[in-house]
Amino acid sequence: MGSPRKFLIYFLVALAGVVFLSQIARAQRALEPSRAEQGAAGPGAAEEDLPQELVARITQTVRAHPSLDGLKVEVRVARVRQKIAECPTQPEVVFSAPKSRPWGSFNMVIRCSKPFWGVTVSVQTRVFGPQVVAKRYLPQGTRLKTEDLEVTAADITRSPVDLARSLEQVQGKVLSQPLQQGGVVGLNILREPSVIKVGEGVRVQIQGKGFQASGEGVAVSAGAIGDSIRVRMPDGQQVSGRVVRAGVVEVLID
Repeated sequence: MGSPRKFLIYFLVALAGVVFLSQIARAQRALEPSRAEQGAAGPGAAEEDLPQELVARITQTVRAHPSLDGLKVEVRVARVRQKIAECPTQPEVVFSAPKSRPWGSFNMVIRCSKPFWGVTVSVQTRVFGPQVVAKRYLPQGTRLKTEDLEVTAADITRSPVDLARSLEQVQGKVLSQPLQQGGVVGLNILREPSVIKVGEGVRVQIQGKGFQASGEGVAVSAGAIGDSIRVRMPDGQQVSGRVVRAGVVEVLID
């Protein structure tokens, strides 16, 4: 009885060894690159440096964009995954899509007309320039003065399009929302100061089809140039009109 039992034990130990070695072999095969992966990493997939002439033209095209006028720009042109073919004529360098401003990451295309081919190139820019920031906390409704603000140089690549870059752009404007100390001033959070106050006497210019008239009234609401406000006329009637300048409101009648 002992002999069959020993045989069974030996058999189970040997079977366990075979299973263990098989698992090791599978793990080793999993770590080895497949043929497809080897092919992807082969010479055909190697990245290529663009010719310096094309890099220079891409850089020049980017820096010539109107949104970058007067700003310091760093341009990095990525390598490409294919060798640039010969082009009998000078290849064209264009943005892959219309750009309101080429700030950050985007693509450009190098195109040859004959023979026709195109290569997409990744480009990245960093943009440096001035920005207007608050020197202290400014509550909503503050009329901005020079002493409230300062201009700092910074990386403005990710800044909003309406970024204020000079004191002249914002001085005298009114904040439509509060601004923390060090907060960047955007043009979209500013409004013109009121040139007509509530209760102030105004001159009303009435424009209609074939006639003009004028009169006096009292402002029921305040407004800046271009705003629509309400005016109470001497007979008590209220009319809506557009502020054209300080103390003057234009009323249009169809």
